[in-house]
Amino acid sequence: PPKPVLHFLFLAIDSLDHAPIWQEFFENAPRGSWRAWLHCKMPSACRQSNIFRNIPGIQMVKKVPTIYCNDLLSASVQMMYEAFYSTTTPPGVMEKFILIGDTTLPVKPFSEVYSV
Repeated sequence: PPKPVLHFLFLAIDSLDHAPIWQEFFENAPRGSWRAWLHCKMPSACRQSNIFRNIPGIQMVKKVPTIYCNDLLSASVQMMYEAFYSTTTPPGVMEKFILIGDTTLPVKPFSEVYSV
């Protein structure tokens, strides 16, 4: 069977606190095994941060209104929608979606996350 693709969905206000650590996390990941998506409450601040330098290929999705601790679902759905419809994953390939906050740290190596 084809190898799955992991979609990392980052919810951020203006940056990712631990972008260099995420860079290390993705560094040895096999090409094509993952994609990263970003919903940013303040897109211009995110563009000026180190996110795009640290996580090459991360895609910022269209901003939708969110309210802290009240409506983060809209942003999550927007990222899933864009991830699902803007990539050409071949039929039969399992896609997994992982929701991540802007202060989250990866505690397991990519290989272990990928194998779950």
